[in-house]
Amino acid sequence: MKTTPTTTALIDERGEQYGAAHLTTSRIVQLLYSMHLHTNIIKSDVFFCWLMILNKLVRALADPSYKDNWADIAGYAELALRELEAHHKALHKVQS
Repeated sequence: MKTTPTTTALIDERGEQYGAAHLTTSRIVQLLYSMHLHTNIIKSDVFFCWLMILNKLVRALADPSYKDNWADIAGYAELALRELEAHHKALHKVQS
């Protein structure tokens, strides 16, 4: 797969803005993923929200004043809450 000048520019821009966030994030993701495999407590949809929140937190470390990262974190947290609420409602219907 060949990258375009636009893709290269975007990667370079994000690298300047956030540093090597993918390295930090990947280390933490490996830890969380191994934890997820052993506990099997959370659904994959919620796990995805964890990962995205983590990604946005790493970005926020690089630039805490960039509001979009914080808005994204709030959005992914809301999605996780909705998924958990739906899961709990489904469990209570089965148990009733």
